[in-house]
Amino acid sequence: MQLKETINGLQLIQKWKGNVCKLWIYNPSDTKKTVSELEIYENGMPFSTDTKCYGEGYNKLCQYGGTIAKFNMTGSHGDEKHYHLFSEEGYSQCYNMILFMPEGNDAVLMGFTSCNRFSGIFRFNEEKIRILINMENMEIQPGEILELEQFFSATGEKNELLKAFGEEIKGNGCIFEDHEIPTGWCSWLAYGPNVTEENIYDNLHAIKENGLDLKYIQIDDGYQTYMGDWLYPTDKFKSGMKQLCLDIKKEGFEPAIWVAPFIAQKESRLFTEHPDWFVKDEEGKPVPSSRYTFGGWRCGPWYMLDGSHPEAQRYLTEVFRTMREDWNIKYYKLDANMWGGNAVWKSV
Repeated sequence: MQLKETINGLQLIQKWKGNVCKLWIYNPSDTKKTVSELEIYENGMPFSTDTKCYGEGYNKLCQYGGTIAKFNMTGSHGDEKHYHLFSEEGYSQCYNMILFMPEGNDAVLMGFTSCNRFSGIFRFNEEKIRILINMENMEIQPGEILELEQFFSATGEKNELLKAFGEEIKGNGCIFEDHEIPTGWCSWLAYGPNVTEENIYDNLHAIKENGLDLKYIQIDDGYQTYMGDWLYPTDKFKSGMKQLCLDIKKEGFEPAIWVAPFIAQKESRLFTEHPDWFVKDEEGKPVPSSRYTFGGWRCGPWYMLDGSHPEAQRYLTEVFRTMREDWNIKYYKLDANMWGGNAVWKSV
């Protein structure tokens, strides 16, 4: 496929190797350029309106499918309505990959196989298809060359395309291999935010007595006094988190914990004592998440720590140092992005 060569005075540098293209953007002018969205491709829609298609969502709780004429969301947490992400009127939209499956012909897959810095966007309707990169109002200085994401485009049998696409993603280090399948019990699925210390002990002992082949005992959302105060458990955990985790290990299991380290609710000790550690608006006031995106599944609206603030960095270090060294926790389920709700298992 032929990508654009120039975009609003910028040059798109392309290096194709087979179905994969490395991309850079170059500013040849003597003035800086501020870029919100970089449109690298625009063309007429080559497929009929009843062509089946599939696209990924920006967040893990959302995918899209159907046809070009009726491209619908799968799931209940959409990018546009739930997370308030921008969607251009008159276009269907998905992120990072799209797959067209015309009846009786080869499928077509286009996507970004790296995610080092920017997200890719696909917009289309019955007449046109466009591919963009969200640059988030980045300034590109005169003479600057900025590396973008790696792009993939190929035609063929659907499953073979998906396999080839996955291999390219894997080659860019975007897949973390874990040879051990994690097995465990999670308090959220049974008790939600109302979990107590007694609940944890009761299930721990039942799992042990019944010989269930599980490794992790995960203490989920609800152990903390407030969102943001991860080192201060509620009065429902009277023995303290350190003792609870030691008891879990004594029974032969690994303690694990849920934590959303970058958010806090306004009632938290963290927010009330250190409002200057949070992302601020134009007036210098902390920004509630509900102004721009998802307000939070509970205890909202949330506020987001400013990761560039030295004291906020020290706070995050102290949270995980305490959990690891004092509480003896090595495994976390991180809600790592307040805007998208992405959660990952990680050993820290």
